[in-house]
Amino acid sequence: MDKKVIPIIFAAFIFGFVGGYIAKPATITAPVSDAAEEDEHNHEAENAQAQIASGPGSVTVTTALTDEEIEGLRQRWLKNNDDLDALLGLLEGAPAGTGGEGMMSALSMARQLSKDSSSAMIRLVGISSKFGAHPLALMAAQRAIKLDPDNPESYRLAGRICMFDLQNYERAIHFYEHYLKLAPNGSAAPMVQEALKMMKSGAISSENPLGRPPA
Repeated sequence: MDKKVIPIIFAAFIFGFVGGYIAKPATITAPVSDAAEEDEHNHEAENAQAQIASGPGSVTVTTALTDEEIEGLRQRWLKNNDDLDALLGLLEGAPAGTGGEGMMSALSMARQLSKDSSSAMIRLVGISSKFGAHPLALMAAQRAIKLDPDNPESYRLAGRICMFDLQNYERAIHFYEHYLKLAPNGSAAPMVQEALKMMKSGAISSENPLGRPPA
């Protein structure tokens, strides 16, 4: 990719990355509600949420990169703007609070570079979720499905985004059911089955949503 076409806002993000970076883990997991509901209906949904969030069904992006590691990735990318692994590493290493147009431009470029790689798209799902770009996360999961339709992980991630972040329960059911078809004995199968039970019974619905609480 010609460096001349790199958006200025993205270049500013890359060049300013190390100076503003504080090395610390950035962990994204599904939420667990603090609200203790009295009636059995909501209590059941709360328990299901905790189960789903605590198991392999959650999406987690954890990074603890040093400034030196970040600088190495930055230099790699500056030498070769098509170095997808370096760009994804920079995005994974960025603190969750990083935002602005530069970050969105970086996500857009990463998506373009990842368009033919299912594994890169799966990484981009976690990255996009970390920065609250849930529609982009879903697009990445759907692209991963298109590239590798037999990988159950992509369906699980798409279902989780629809359920927890977008509250689109109809689509969540679709993706989760497909996950179970491909991986009926997968590590996330118990959580997915519980989620499906809650959504189909109405314990989790647009009237009684289950989503991410404020940070």
